[in-house]
Amino acid sequence: MSRTGKWILSYFFFYITSLFIFPMTSRVITLSVILGMIMVAPARMVKKSSSKRLLTTFTLIGIVVVFVYLLYTAIPIIINGVKSFQSGLGTLDIEAFSSKFREPFGTFIEDLFGKAGSMLGDILLQVSLYISKSIASWITFGVLLIVASAVLTIKSRRFLERRTVETFFPRCERKEVVNFFEGVYRDFQGYITGQLIVAVTIGTVIGLGAFVFGIKQSLFLGLLAGITNLIPFVGVIITAIPLLVMGYTSYENPVIGIIVSISLLVVANQLEMWVLSPRIMSKRLKLNWFIILLSMIASSELFGAFGIVLAIPVVIFVKRYWKTFVVREGHNNGDI
Repeated sequence: MSRTGKWILSYFFFYITSLFIFPMTSRVITLSVILGMIMVAPARMVKKSSSKRLLTTFTLIGIVVVFVYLLYTAIPIIINGVKSFQSGLGTLDIEAFSSKFREPFGTFIEDLFGKAGSMLGDILLQVSLYISKSIASWITFGVLLIVASAVLTIKSRRFLERRTVETFFPRCERKEVVNFFEGVYRDFQGYITGQLIVAVTIGTVIGLGAFVFGIKQSLFLGLLAGITNLIPFVGVIITAIPLLVMGYTSYENPVIGIIVSISLLVVANQLEMWVLSPRIMSKRLKLNWFIILLSMIASSELFGAFGIVLAIPVVIFVKRYWKTFVVREGHNNGDI
């Protein structure tokens, strides 16, 4: 393995170690890099540098507006929806309904609905307490993330300058370092662009479907599905609870609202898993969707929710490193 490959591998292990030693700092930097790539993704469609800067600025403003809207809207929607759901359970004639079933099923159904109402009350209380304790941290984290992503996006051009390469990769060939990181950046940007297409599509399906079928807060649901679906396969799961609650409260017959909501979730999930991800993500990354899903599960076991975000970038990096410093050098040396 070349000296460049050894230096890059050592920095990679240093980064993984920092996730355990400096969890908050390393996570903020990582998310800032990803957010910065999302900011510049639309600008890649234009050629003029002035247009690129303007489009990047508008993208940043749009991201901030969407996040503020979701944060401002999500809390009352979830709390009011859970309250409506709980009060709906309270108005049901559980005894009359359960009496239609033979014992012990009748008693089981009555106990089930009673426990569901009590559990929803407890959940509502816990959510309210958690939000009141965490809202300041969320706002601070969001501001820090946006500022860091803007700074890193501006400063990223200097990373591959001769002086920087000579400092961090002593006695290494600059061309080899530059080619590797430019390749990694292209792979990352291809992944981000592809996932943006998937996220916009899933957000449109959820939002438009909710609007067509008369489910309340369709704009909120569409934006939530789109933003959270920047993490593969996660957006539909996160959107499921508010969509089911809104579906329940939007129809006179709550069962129909839940059926419609579940149908929308199934359509969006199947569209992503069998159409969008194989055709867009697998072609761009040349990775099987099962490997992507498996890496997300393994990474989440190590790093929790952040691991889901980290999984695919790590796989992209490892794949590029393997092709550059193991397979290619092995061919050049006659070992493979």
